[in-house]
Amino acid sequence: WCLTSVWPTSSHKDSARGPVVRRLIRLLDPPPRLLQRFAATQISGAASGPSSGPRRRKHDLAVTPSSEALAMDPDEENEGEDEILTRAPSDLMLNERAVVRSTGKMAIREFLHRHTLYEVIRDSGKVVVFDTNIPIQLAFYALLEHDMPAAPLWDSASRGFVGLMSVTDFIDILRHYHRRGITLDDLSARTIAEVMSDAEGRRLQHSTFLGTAVDTLVYEACTTLQQHHQRFLPIIPPDGSGVLSILSYYDVLNFLVAQFREQRRLFEDSVAELQIGTYGEQVVTVDRNARLGDVLDLMEERDISAVPVVDDDKRAVNLYSRSDITFLATATDAESVISNLDMTVGQVLEARQAEGDAAKDHMHTCSAETSLQGIFELFAEVGFHIVVCVDTEGRCTGIVSVRDLISYFMD
Repeated sequence: WCLTSVWPTSSHKDSARGPVVRRLIRLLDPPPRLLQRFAATQISGAASGPSSGPRRRKHDLAVTPSSEALAMDPDEENEGEDEILTRAPSDLMLNERAVVRSTGKMAIREFLHRHTLYEVIRDSGKVVVFDTNIPIQLAFYALLEHDMPAAPLWDSASRGFVGLMSVTDFIDILRHYHRRGITLDDLSARTIAEVMSDAEGRRLQHSTFLGTAVDTLVYEACTTLQQHHQRFLPIIPPDGSGVLSILSYYDVLNFLVAQFREQRRLFEDSVAELQIGTYGEQVVTVDRNARLGDVLDLMEERDISAVPVVDDDKRAVNLYSRSDITFLATATDAESVISNLDMTVGQVLEARQAEGDAAKDHMHTCSAETSLQGIFELFAEVGFHIVVCVDTEGRCTGIVSVRDLISYFMD
């Protein structure tokens, strides 16, 4: 009923990495002399040797003048130089920032177009596959046992995959059946197939199977995630059988940060300036005294994976995830599972701490003025899924998710 496949992927991987990322660009039509000044500077800031010229790392980006600019008439160049002299220093600085911002975004977009999912997936791992004829509660426990965010669902009748099941799916289904007056014992006896075919039931978040080939470009895979509003994407091996891995936005960002973490010059703008994330009145927060069932309803309605928890002074004190299972883990029987939905979020967080899971879904914070480079550094250090933007008083001003970061480079 449950297939656990442990796989090495090194034999599948293409050992040849892509070439150095270069781009011939026109820099927003500036005067040629200014263009050549940009071209003389390696944006990555790599050190230059005495005779060998600038040293580049594997994916450093150099800005070079376009052929049209190099072929420009000298008189036109002088006109451009006169234009520079008449511009205010602030105008030149704004133009330079726009150029660097555009170049950084373009560098990552090109990188995503050059690399395939072979290079994103880990060198080893495991995939758990569920037959749809097993009880849904048993599948939920198996996800927890194997510490898997989601598992492909196999329909033995059609001999094909029919979707994915996540921990969040089970929590949402449990609440939906409770509202319909169906007991937890009744739900526990139902198979995955019965739940999926229930006309009045709640659909799984991934009720269709959108498998993608392992040689798919990373950019195309991210496009599929966006267009279908999916959080996970199964990766299919070359022979088309089984599932090699489950891709998420987290995996893609991890791949990007590993390659571009040191490209500081390209990512100096703040996340707020770049409009990455959610800010102001659109930010959803919950009070510590909010009822857990209401909070879960809110997250399901807004399709968000986590919310900042605030105190009486509106300061962010913690993060509550939609996939948090504390209210299930602390239950002693079926009735207490339902009654635990009446707990406050603060009580759930205290219970989680008592269980020794305080580090789970720990809240990481930054300022809205934190640069994109700073966000990359934070991700490399702690591997967050969501970072909460706070002001000097600790009040929540915004939220930046991994999905927001990838979406910025896709637009």
